[in-house]
Amino acid sequence: MAVSVRTIYEKKKRVRLKLKLTAFAAGLLALLGAFSYLNWEKNIFEFKEVVLSGAGDRSREELLSGLPGQGNGPISFFSSVRVSHPAIAGAAIHRDYFNRILRIEITERERYGVWCADACFWFDREGLLFSPAPRAEGALVRRVRDTTGR
Repeated sequence: MAVSVRTIYEKKKRVRLKLKLTAFAAGLLALLGAFSYLNWEKNIFEFKEVVLSGAGDRSREELLSGLPGQGNGPISFFSSVRVSHPAIAGAAIHRDYFNRILRIEITERERYGVWCADACFWFDREGLLFSPAPRAEGALVRRVRDTTGR
């Protein structure tokens, strides 16, 4: 039985395709293994330092209590970072991947007035109560007294 040249060519083509797919799969597996090693063993994809600016009179622990690195584990490059506190109006988050530093610039709410019922609280221009305040007297501070008892 004679084997045609076309059949030999097709067999070689299939063998080359299998070799290419095997090499691609091996390379992908090696890349995944290197990524896993660097992530879990060397912690190369985690921030080393958190720099906080614009915090005012708030404590660092109070403001960063919701971040993953503050008692809940390390802050990864891939994790979402949210700073939530009633006294914070906004936060700008800058990630420096090369130096592995997370910079958080905080903008605090502006104290606009004092709302007093049983206790007093500061409120901002939108009317959001955000922190305890002393009992206010005089005309320098806007004061709202709630006597409805609700």
